[in-house]
Amino acid sequence: MDSLKPLSVDEMILALDRISRFKYPEKKLKRVYIETICSHLISPAFKKSDIEKFDNKSLTKYFTKIWNYSIEKNFGTLENDFSLNKNYIEQEKKCYFINREIMDLMPEKVDFKTLIENIKCVPNNFRNYKTPKKVVLTEGATEEIIMPEFSKIHGSDWNKYGVKIVSTGGKSRILNYYKIYKEQIRVPLFILLDLDAEPVFTQLKKSLRKIDNAHLISAGEIEDIIPVNLFKNDINSEFKLQTKISVNDFDKNISMVENLHNIYKNNGFGEFKKAKVAQLIKETVTKNSTLGEELNIIFDEIEAL
Repeated sequence: MDSLKPLSVDEMILALDRISRFKYPEKKLKRVYIETICSHLISPAFKKSDIEKFDNKSLTKYFTKIWNYSIEKNFGTLENDFSLNKNYIEQEKKCYFINREIMDLMPEKVDFKTLIENIKCVPNNFRNYKTPKKVVLTEGATEEIIMPEFSKIHGSDWNKYGVKIVSTGGKSRILNYYKIYKEQIRVPLFILLDLDAEPVFTQLKKSLRKIDNAHLISAGEIEDIIPVNLFKNDINSEFKLQTKISVNDFDKNISMVENLHNIYKNNGFGEFKKAKVAQLIKETVTKNSTLGEELNIIFDEIEAL
């Protein structure tokens, strides 16, 4: 007979959060299952290296047993309504390419419902779990921070219509991300690249699936197609006690990033950081703000996928 150590409520919340993240199901489920079994299966005793060799059905069986045991210990009851699980599995199948072997990992009989009904914060809104309908790959954090907010101005609210944006950490990683994603993800992918990534863009266009698209920012990088007024207003709001800048402080002959570096340096604002300024724009932009022409084109292209 198996001897089990129950998960704490906090451990269960973390596990549910990991299970509901935007990540290929095989990878995220195996990680959660293996870690849970390693820490909470007392006997029979297995080394982690042994557990990693378990087939998917065995991993799911042990995880289900440990989880449901933990539910009973923490809440004194066990729910037999698995409608949340059914929705989770259907959503994963809509977003990802899932074979029979990966289906063996799906948590069909895991009592998520009792946990969710007894905690205030539900990871990833698990009561109404949804996977993305489209995925946008970008080079950096600026796009990841501000593009979802700009989508509301455009009228194609990404939060509402299920568009997920992923920062890849630079143009050198975009191709690898796309190569992996197009084999794992069945929904359309859109890739946004800076102008200096033109060789990557050219190579990428040759391997795009029919449902995917890519855009090379003609003006340079994302900061170069954000209206200058947004930067001006945010800087004036952030540093209103120090000085006030105008549109004339921006040199049209240099990039926006160069402009921002100079403005920060010349006015004693400290070091210019892309992500920090992007966060300021996100917090202050309104639905009445205006987007530039190329930004609108990008959103139109994503909407058309």
